Amino acid sequence: MTMNKRHILTTWALAMLLSLGFTSCIDDDTTEGNVSSLPSLTIKGNDATTMPTYNFDLGEDIVIKPELGYTGDESQLTYKWQMGTYTNGQKGELKEVSTERDLNVKVKVGGSYYFHFTVTDGKVGQSMDYKVNLNRIFEEGYLLTSFDSDGKGNLTFIKIPTPEEIAAGKKNVPIEHCLELMNEGVSEAELVKAVSGSVNLWDGKTSSVLTRILVSTKDRCYFLDPDNFTVLTEIKYADLYPGFQASEFMPDAYTPYAYDKNMKKFAHLNLKYMFPYEYTYFKGGESDDYILFKYSSYGTETSRTFYMDYTHNQVSIFSAYASFFGLDTFFPNPGNLLNGQKLITAFCNGDGSTVYVMAKGNVAGSINLWTNSNSYNYINEEDFTSQSFTPTSETAVPDQGARFVYSSKYDRYYYSLGNSIYVYLNSNQFTLPNKNQFAVQYGADEEVTFMDINLSTDELYVATYNKTSKRGSFYIYDCKDVRTDNSSAVKPKKEYKDCCGKITYLMYKPSIQS
Repeated sequence: MTMNKRHILTTWALAMLLSLGFTSCIDDDTTEGNVSSLPSLTIKGNDATTMPTYNFDLGEDIVIKPELGYTGDESQLTYKWQMGTYTNGQKGELKEVSTERDLNVKVKVGGSYYFHFTVTDGKVGQSMDYKVNLNRIFEEGYLLTSFDSDGKGNLTFIKIPTPEEIAAGKKNVPIEHCLELMNEGVSEAELVKAVSGSVNLWDGKTSSVLTRILVSTKDRCYFLDPDNFTVLTEIKYADLYPGFQASEFMPDAYTPYAYDKNMKKFAHLNLKYMFPYEYTYFKGGESDDYILFKYSSYGTETSRTFYMDYTHNQVSIFSAYASFFGLDTFFPNPGNLLNGQKLITAFCNGDGSTVYVMAKGNVAGSINLWTNSNSYNYINEEDFTSQSFTPTSETAVPDQGARFVYSSKYDRYYYSLGNSIYVYLNSNQFTLPNKNQFAVQYGADEEVTFMDINLSTDELYVATYNKTSKRGSFYIYDCKDVRTDNSSAVKPKKEYKDCCGKITYLMYKPSIQS
């Protein structure tokens, strides 16, 4: 064999070895006499039979720092990182993601991937593959709307760990500012609230439920991919109403909507096709506050919204069928029922068929509880009956706008006052507990900022705010433990202390198939 033929075969063989990840001579002018003068280049671990594996959470930067050994001038080295899917042991098509020495990239879809790394100085080269598992941290957990001490929004997600993560002792770290984290250029500065909404779909053969995650800021609404919290669609309220600035965002039982208290307009959101629209029936629903009460109807979770007008001491409900009952408004109210009284709050019974309205009475110091058991479609003055009692300075009288949440399993209502949670039992004799008859009490620097019930698990969700640290905490209790006679022993099932800013709303986020 001549020298030229031997050189051609050697070059071909070395090129093949380089493509397989082995050190290669890639200078066409190299001869057998000066191969030994080539620099040495190695990657630690590339002689292993399996790829090294890295695990990251979705939202984290994927950082890999290869350990290189090189006897030449490192400034002559060039690098290339390529990425492909890795599903059931099969490698997908590669695409280039970086030309830096160390990998530092963000991937927005959970799953398994492999990264192919090559390094060369033009004469010798090495390559190595790395496997990366990107955990879907937004799979199932809790989504908290909160605000930092500077007033900026802070959307925080807390994942419910899998049994495997628990067994491995993996630390569960709340993901703060998760909307900004997953969406470059999106700001939480004017956050209003994050909610979910569901709509039933029918394709002519089968039915299904579509669940959306929506985040509202003052001037727009984002529909998010439920798996990774990236924006699917961005809706600007100004496209519907120029100048619209959302002051409230509600997960209504029909469709979510934003409300501008200055314009007194509602922007409803179509869940299926993701567009805003004006729901003309909602004219007349302008209010100071919106109290959402969750209950179970025929085994399905639903809710009723009370439209609270504290200025005129009036409470309304929305009824799409009001005209069938001869009413000229879709927001019936009890007329003159609360004349001379001060509206406190409103709530329902366990199936939504009975409405309760609590108010400070026109008799000095009295508290009235008004009951309407005929309130599925409208409420009027004639259907209400009342009970009243006179509290003392030691009575835990709810503040105006207090939210009552209900455990149907134990037939208990919960409400908060300052740093304490109280149990209200709806008995034949209306009364309220004393201030020292709390079910849960937090430190003097704490205040309860939000409560909710998970009707499926009968868990009580409580959010508190520490006035000193200016951080919010989130607690989960079993309702069976939250009672007046157990206040000294009650403990949360889970607690996430100082996990975000001041929490104004939170929701359980189930695993959602997008």
